[in-house]
Amino acid sequence: MSTEETTREAASEESGASSRDLSSDGEKKTATAARPRLSLGHSLGLVLALVALMIIGIITGGERFVSVDNLMVILRQAAVIGVISIGVTFVITSGASTFP
Repeated sequence: MSTEETTREAASEESGASSRDLSSDGEKKTATAARPRLSLGHSLGLVLALVALMIIGIITGGERFVSVDNLMVILRQAAVIGVISIGVTFVITSGASTFP
């Protein structure tokens, strides 16, 4: 390995680049960072759980569950939780803390 290649590797490691020399013959191949992917089964499970909860609500609540008024109440309550969760997400990602 030449001095130039060593210098490039060191600069690449310091800058946090994701490409690395993975082969022994000197060819450059890129190693991509592992990205979490949601599988179809995971998403399908969440949809099925939602459908099951809706079916249980329809069976136990009847007409009251399927009404427009109930839908509006559910959306209003979910909006409060959604706004709070977005705010907490910003606090966590910014690293803000009450302790010095």
